[in-house]
Amino acid sequence: MWTAHRYASGDPLDGGQTQIPTLKAGQADLGSGVAQTAEMNEDKSNLLRATFFPDLVGDDMSQLMADYPTPRFKYSTIMDEQVTWQISKLGPYKAPGPDGILNIVLM
Repeated sequence: MWTAHRYASGDPLDGGQTQIPTLKAGQADLGSGVAQTAEMNEDKSNLLRATFFPDLVGDDMSQLMADYPTPRFKYSTIMDEQVTWQISKLGPYKAPGPDGILNIVLM
């Protein structure tokens, strides 16, 4: 997709820069039952938009809503005392975690 963006953002009259080749959309790609060829930049843009961002059908917002599973456990708030206790158990000169903060700084 980024390569297509780089091709499309160049000057169309610049012969030294590669242009997006003619795009062909098959029958199943567009759902219209007709194969389509895009040669002009505007046609290519419309074809790429229709492929990557299809229109939603009607006003049915359920297409956008995720179906989350029920939680497996009840969430409980983390208390300041719990954080303090975990920090006190750290080795001061051990390797830092993924955040890069040294344990001695936390202590």
